[in-house]
Amino acid sequence: MECRVDALASQGLRASVPARMKRGADEALGTEMARQRMEERLNATLERAGVSAVQAAETTLPRDTRGSLVPALTPSQHEGIASMPNGSQSTSLVNDEIIAASPRLAAHIRSAAKCVKVAEMASALLEGGRVTLRNSAAFYEVLAAGLSEPKRLRSREYRAAFRRLYGAAIARLELFPPNAQPMLKLWELRVLTQIDLFTADQHRFEARIRSVRTRLLQLPCLNISDEPPPKPGSNGRVHLPQETRALWAEAIFECIEAALMAQQAWAKAEANSLVKAAFDRRQNFSDAEQEMLQQWDKRRSKESIKQRA
Repeated sequence: MECRVDALASQGLRASVPARMKRGADEALGTEMARQRMEERLNATLERAGVSAVQAAETTLPRDTRGSLVPALTPSQHEGIASMPNGSQSTSLVNDEIIAASPRLAAHIRSAAKCVKVAEMASALLEGGRVTLRNSAAFYEVLAAGLSEPKRLRSREYRAAFRRLYGAAIARLELFPPNAQPMLKLWELRVLTQIDLFTADQHRFEARIRSVRTRLLQLPCLNISDEPPPKPGSNGRVHLPQETRALWAEAIFECIEAALMAQQAWAKAEANSLVKAAFDRRQNFSDAEQEMLQQWDKRRSKESIKQRA
């Protein structure tokens, strides 16, 4: 009886080996097919944005030895992965199309020829709920790449796409990692406010000037005597942290530059008020920006003298 049991067990073992091999092959085939389907969807998405697979080759994602996609993750994403339950990483990150597509989108939004289409597609991803807490760190890189040439948004053909994209991101601030949210708030000034400074609507222009002035007054004056009096009941003037001032000063400078481009007579006084306030705080700006502020303030002073004469 024992011999018979051993023989049956041996036969079962021999029979199970090919079965296990077949299951392993099926699983490998299924993984490869899933990867191919994801790549096909990604390429189709990029092609709809005017980016062919050949054009995107230089930003193709790296692969591991098994041929599966290996997205480039930011440090914040690595922290998020570490806190995930075991077994959730492969389905939530490796198969996440937003994480997979973000490096290519970031590469092509830098292109003047493609940035409008890519910005519109990225806006649709945000508006459609495709960007989530799990993949927003990767999507943030697309937003950062879109401002690699920040003055591009001043051109009329780019304004609508940039306003839509960054407006959608800022409206969904809570989706992004906490360490990315301060930069999104800065982009609200640098992108949305700056674009609106090209408006022909006087009330909107004046409202955006007030937004710039609010941030500008959070920079300290070169001379303490030039500081405006604190509001009643406050503990004095509150300034931006030292480590953030250079970034805010750069965004403020770009807005002042945009405001000075306005040709309407009613815009001149508003823009000059920003010039005066910025010149009083010129030590917060770069050397090149300080030179421009000095030129603008001299021109402002001459115009003011003429008006009083």
